[in-house]
Amino acid sequence: MIELISNFPKWEREFIQLTGNDDNALEFNKRGGIGTISVTANIAPKLCADFQKLSVSKEEDELIKLRNWIKSYNQYIAQCLLKVTRAQSSMLQN
Repeated sequence: MIELISNFPKWEREFIQLTGNDDNALEFNKRGGIGTISVTANIAPKLCADFQKLSVSKEEDELIKLRNWIKSYNQYIAQCLLKVTRAQSSMLQN
């Protein structure tokens, strides 16, 4: 990401736009954003880094594939967290 930023003209480096949402990262980057502050990157850093690198390329098929993997990770994590929360809630009620 540092390489990408350093290639911008100085006036464009003074203000950058990042999204905090993996779900909209592809469209966000297409519209001028330059990256994501990603929660998913904590558990899948290479996947998220590869996605960001591809988001500035023209490799649309590979980009869609990686976006779908990230979406699947997020859905799986959400399901796991929901199960843990329910189990903890159940334990506290007993």
